[in-house]
Parts: sequence; structure tokens; C-alpha cells
Amino acid sequence: MADNLFLAMKPKADNLQGMIAEASGHFVPEEAPAFLLEQIFRFFAPDSEPVPNSQLLP
Repeated sequence: MADNLFLAMKPKADNLQGMIAEASGHFVPEEAPAFLLEQIFRFFAPDSEPVPNSQLLP
């Protein structure tokens, strides 16, 4: 399913990136919040220093 969605979206985006959130289902923000935040930071600020997980979430 994920591969099909990625391939369908690829022609419509200039910078499409796909990731798999291991041990997560349909609710990634609730089930893997640190992973999601890390991916958001990598996408919007790829040249910045990584933020340690301990500083991402309380």
C-alpha cells in the first residue's frame, strides 16, 4: 500500500520523501511522535544540527 501511494504521488511533487515508521500503525503522531518530529525537522531544515530526542518531547 505505502509503495503504491508513494509512486502515485511522485509525479505531483518536487520533493517527495517516503519513510516507514516502524512499530506504528495509522496514528503516527500518537504512536511514534519522536520519529515524526525528527522527519519534519529533516525535511524543513536538512542542514541543521539534529535535535536529541530528549529535547523533542517532555
